[in-house]
Amino acid sequence: MKPDQPTRPGYLAYQILATLVLLGIVLLIVTTPLDIESQALFGLAGVVLMFIVSRFTSRWARIVLILMSMVISTRYLYWRATDTLVFSTPIETILGIGLLLAEVYTWLILVLGFIQTIWPLNRRIVPLPKDSSTWPTVDVYIPTYNESLDIVQDTVLAAMNLDYPKDKLKVYLLDDGRRPEFGAFAAAAGVGYITRNDNNHAKAGNLNNALKQTSGELICIFDCDHVTTRIFLQATVGAFMAEPNLALLQTPHYFYSPDPFDRNLRTSLDMPSEEEMFYGPVQMGNDYWNAAFFCGSCAVIRREALNQTNGFAVETVTEDAHTALRLQRMGWDTAFLGIPLAAGLATERLALHVGQRARWARGMCQLLRIDNPLFGKGLRWHQRLCYLNAALHFQFALPRVVFLTAPLAYLLFGLNIIASSPLLILAYALPHLIHSLYTNSLLHGRSRYTFWGEIYETVLAFSLVRPVLATLWNPKKGKFNVTEKGGLLRDGYFDYDAVRPHVFTLALLIAGVTWGVVRLIWSDVFDIQPTVLVLNLFWACFSALILLAAVAVARETRQVRNTVRVDIKLPAILHLANGHTLQTTTRNFSMGGMMLDNPMGSALEDAMVEDVEIRFDNQTLLFPVNTINLGDDALRFQFRALPVRQRRQLVNVVMGRADAWVPDHPHPRDNAFTSLWAVIKAVMGLFTRESKNSGWARWRTSLFGSWKFRIALVTLVAFGITIVANRAWAAENSYQEQLGFRQAGLFGPLVVSGNGNNSGVHFSIRKDEMANAAELDLSLSYPDAKFPENSHLDVLLNGQLLQSIALDPFSADGLESKIAINPALILSENDLNFRIAGQAGPQCLDEDAPNHNEVLISELSSLHLDLTRLPRPRDLAIFPAPFFDNGAMGQIRIPLVLPEQPSEGVLESGAILASYFGKEARFRVVHLPVNRNSLPDDNAIALVVGNSLAGATLAPPSGPEIRLIDNPLNPLYKVLVVMGRTDSELKTAVTYLLSGAPLEGDQMLAKAIKLPERKPYDAPNWVDTRHAVTFGQLAKPDDLAARGLNHGANEVNFRAPPDLFRWRGRPMSMEVQYLFPEGDWLDERRSKLNVTLNGQYLGSLPVNSSGIGASIMRMLGSDVRQQKAKVELPPYLLYGENKLQFYFDLRLHPDSDCQQVLGTKIISRILPASDLDLSGSEHFTMLPNLSYFISAGFPFTRMADLSQTTALVPARPSNLELQSLFDLMARMGQATGYPAYGVEVKKGFGEIRAQTGRDLLVVGAVADLASSPVLYTSPFRFEQNKLGLKPTSLTDQWIRLLKGDWGRQDKPARRQLEAQDSFFGLASYISPADPARVVVVATASNEQQLPTLTTRLQDPQASSEVHGDLVLLQDQQIRSYRVGPRTGSGEMSWDMTVRWYFGQHVLQLLATLLLGILLGATLIYPLLKQRAKQRLAKAKEHHHE
Repeated sequence: MKPDQPTRPGYLAYQILATLVLLGIVLLIVTTPLDIESQALFGLAGVVLMFIVSRFTSRWARIVLILMSMVISTRYLYWRATDTLVFSTPIETILGIGLLLAEVYTWLILVLGFIQTIWPLNRRIVPLPKDSSTWPTVDVYIPTYNESLDIVQDTVLAAMNLDYPKDKLKVYLLDDGRRPEFGAFAAAAGVGYITRNDNNHAKAGNLNNALKQTSGELICIFDCDHVTTRIFLQATVGAFMAEPNLALLQTPHYFYSPDPFDRNLRTSLDMPSEEEMFYGPVQMGNDYWNAAFFCGSCAVIRREALNQTNGFAVETVTEDAHTALRLQRMGWDTAFLGIPLAAGLATERLALHVGQRARWARGMCQLLRIDNPLFGKGLRWHQRLCYLNAALHFQFALPRVVFLTAPLAYLLFGLNIIASSPLLILAYALPHLIHSLYTNSLLHGRSRYTFWGEIYETVLAFSLVRPVLATLWNPKKGKFNVTEKGGLLRDGYFDYDAVRPHVFTLALLIAGVTWGVVRLIWSDVFDIQPTVLVLNLFWACFSALILLAAVAVARETRQVRNTVRVDIKLPAILHLANGHTLQTTTRNFSMGGMMLDNPMGSALEDAMVEDVEIRFDNQTLLFPVNTINLGDDALRFQFRALPVRQRRQLVNVVMGRADAWVPDHPHPRDNAFTSLWAVIKAVMGLFTRESKNSGWARWRTSLFGSWKFRIALVTLVAFGITIVANRAWAAENSYQEQLGFRQAGLFGPLVVSGNGNNSGVHFSIRKDEMANAAELDLSLSYPDAKFPENSHLDVLLNGQLLQSIALDPFSADGLESKIAINPALILSENDLNFRIAGQAGPQCLDEDAPNHNEVLISELSSLHLDLTRLPRPRDLAIFPAPFFDNGAMGQIRIPLVLPEQPSEGVLESGAILASYFGKEARFRVVHLPVNRNSLPDDNAIALVVGNSLAGATLAPPSGPEIRLIDNPLNPLYKVLVVMGRTDSELKTAVTYLLSGAPLEGDQMLAKAIKLPERKPYDAPNWVDTRHAVTFGQLAKPDDLAARGLNHGANEVNFRAPPDLFRWRGRPMSMEVQYLFPEGDWLDERRSKLNVTLNGQYLGSLPVNSSGIGASIMRMLGSDVRQQKAKVELPPYLLYGENKLQFYFDLRLHPDSDCQQVLGTKIISRILPASDLDLSGSEHFTMLPNLSYFISAGFPFTRMADLSQTTALVPARPSNLELQSLFDLMARMGQATGYPAYGVEVKKGFGEIRAQTGRDLLVVGAVADLASSPVLYTSPFRFEQNKLGLKPTSLTDQWIRLLKGDWGRQDKPARRQLEAQDSFFGLASYISPADPARVVVVATASNEQQLPTLTTRLQDPQASSEVHGDLVLLQDQQIRSYRVGPRTGSGEMSWDMTVRWYFGQHVLQLLATLLLGILLGATLIYPLLKQRAKQRLAKAKEHHHE
């Protein structure tokens, strides 16, 4: 071989650099996470690109398709491995990882297959030199063991017909059966006959024995059923003379008889046979990589090479492939000539086919264990990969079984083995499947049709699992088995033994699909996700279709023809017994007879044909015949017994022609839909009455008509139903106040059941309030209830009966009742309860019946109180009273008194105070109305610089000072005066007041407090994201207990940073530890614990552990109570403020005594040790996003003290504008649980561009903002005293498109803004001072609306309804849009930032994919082309010579 051409250093550097760039691009594309919409778009665009590239037929375009498919499939596998392996139970973990490993195997085979066949080498015949004296000597080996002489004789005779100098050709019959008749035949035919005393090492030993007794330079090997054409040596030997280093030249194995697939499946489709894929693209690709395999027959091998390897390999039962591997380890070359030059018999029956493939699988497993191609010396990397792919191919059995049965995990057992949503699975899996199927179809579509590879593997899979695993465990197990060929089948039958596991698996799939359809139809009854069920049903149906096709192969059809007909047209002469002759033409031949045209066109009466003479290869051949049929159109004859000489001539005519096995046309190109229809037709053949296979019909009738099958099927379905059911059926001084039930936390009707349980609400009043009068305004209904006569609803306050309301049927649709309450019963903390009474006893009703005896108390009911405010002592120690009292249930109102022209320092102090009261108020709405130079008739807080308060002069402060004085307007109320000589001293006094330092008396000097340095995301109200947080830290133990059979949901409320980022959308986890009540009365199958997050259902937890293992343990008497479970929390369901709800859905056992149960103490518990784990989350998100601002005050609350926030108000702010600012500050304190000590407040907007490193909150009426530069760099503008949108240019639209910024909603937002007469709401945009910061603008055309902003945003639904950067508050509606650009906010490593960026810009990711694929193809193509030239160079040089 010539050495490779030296590579220029510059080009080498380019290759290295381009490779590194390519690897970086591939890594980026594979690992970049996308949401479901972006992934769907990415997948769709990739498929479209694939179809576009497929229009080009060049090799370069094919390489592009291969690279694209490899990248898309690798991306899918990376997603599967990193995002879908979160499981709830050990069995789900085992099955889920098993499925992933099966997918890893298929991905590996896909990639290795693409590499192997990337450039199939179409090698041509190398002509022999004209001087035959230089030709090498050839020994032809025909090994046999137990085959019949009828099969072997034609192979021997064909070998004798080879066009090769007789002095250089010797034919040997290697008989390991040591049969005398074979020796006699060899002597008669004139060929060598070699036997041995034993059968050690089977075929390999037989060949090695012959090697010792022969001397030919080349060894040509034919299996005893492979009949060669005359030109075999003419077509192959030339390559050995051209390439001295060539050890092996393999040719295809062509089969002239149908295999079980061709014979038993009726598809009416001109399809490639099973072996054409291997003897086409695979072996041609192997030849390209100098890794062509020896396949045991139809090959020529150099003796010199075999001598170096000590003959044929005997360590494995696939001596052929192992021998080729050894040759190549010694440095020899191999090649493949893709022209069929010999033909043999295919395996006739499925059982034989399976046995043959089992031997191949065992041999390849032995190869992996004994002589693994990945290791050892002598092989190049590409040769190792080709041999590895061949060895791994036969490991498909277990992965194929996994794929076939995987949907049963969910359909029969309710196990989720892919932890992802069905839509996301489709978004990732479909592109992978489409790319791999279409690319393979395009590359190999004339050699293997879509879906048929699955059928071939499924037929073998179950039978290969055992030998594969056994051989991998012990490679010395097993022996060589000879494949029986040439048999006849007088009658068809169904080979049930060959497909027994297939039928069983099919029955399971049918049971699973049936049960799945039942659950889908009644999905409201079963605890299922319909989309998950539909996906598994589709998967199971496809598996069933493939299994049915595999079962159809076992429907063995009759095989009564001894020989196979071959269409041949030759001139012929019929010799009649009367001496006359007739000229005609042959139609077809077989080794048993022939068919000819009838030259007369009518029946030949009384004509006896004795011989048929044909002209072939310039020779006249005469064959004696017996007449079979003399038809008007065709004449059929059977050959009489022929002597060896004539038999040899017949073999030459029928099978020895040079073009005997060359197809006259290629197969049609693969079409996936046509191929699928062929599969369906093959399956339909199982159920058609006109089936000619009487054996299949008999078996089908005996099976499906038997009572045993019906009982087995019913039992199987019942078993599946049982398992699934086990899983699933798991002011003067007096003032008025109105307290609505909503203020008590009731956002839906209060349900009062008729089983003796109390339901109610809790309310409170301030400690300095006393009730003078009270009235309950109650609204209730019970439309579906049927109460016994004299039933009534008892209303109780703090255990005292207030009134009994008759529950008569006439008031069922609605009843309004006003109940006077004795004010002496009103305490600071109160419980208002309701119970149904007057029934004979607790009512035992069907829990699933729609007409429960329930009363619905409307959430619009309210309590009207007439209250008197009591005086409080003038003592700072009671702070924050009297300004704030925990007993207050309604909106908190704390007036602030400011100077006429408050400075920025005063406003900052006011903002700090406001945030503190927001912290204290927790869930309540806080309003801080502003008074300037006047005092309200109420408790108030005054911020004073100097000694002037509302026109009155106070004693001058001597420093930061706090005073508590009586309100001059009404001594009942207090004024807290926080003062200092400067703004700085005022802020010191405020800080001291709120710091928790000791307060006493009515006046004191404040000291400077050193506040702890805050870190991002350390807000006290936010759960710790560094580690798990127990429920005991978030709720009181009593709040986690559920009492009674019917009860309310237990709630766990928590706040979290809204910018939590889970890479690739991985869910957070929550471990719920729970206890159901004990007792035989509990129906453990139907009872369950329902879990929701922010109103979204997460799942139901069973009373007992489920699954087969738990069922077995239960039968053994073990305790299978499940006391804890992992629940996944999808990141997209988390807001700044969150509510977890747990409801114990307790069901009574049908055999229990309901009356007795209802009289017992029933307690269910969520244990405080349960935990919420948000660890592993990054802090990163896209801003602006007003949903974050509404739910958590984010991004301002990133720092709990708002030290990176600047609030901007007009230069001369109005009281309403200042109140709006303070109200928003209160909301932020409410979110963080910490005062805003670090906030800055600026008056005027001139310095907006100077606010680097800070987020900006702008508050003001439209009229005050219209002339400011606030919106100059934003997508908004002020027009006609309202907010509008700036026009969008065509250039901007193109830039958005290219950036992948497709989610903007300009048109609907513009339409809505233009339709309004005024504006009230929020707008947000990227800060002009810092692109990493944002501006939030709270504004209104009508200034009076501004103070209602916080009330509107306090609605629990606001967080889920708001998104984007524009919020419109209209009447009772909230509309939100995204109209401007966004920026990333947070911290991630540089590589994650890059991937995140491309995840947000899918067009750029697609462009990068295209760039990478083109770069890869450009880099690889010239290298591959150069190698192809090198592989064929020697043959071309020899041909030229």
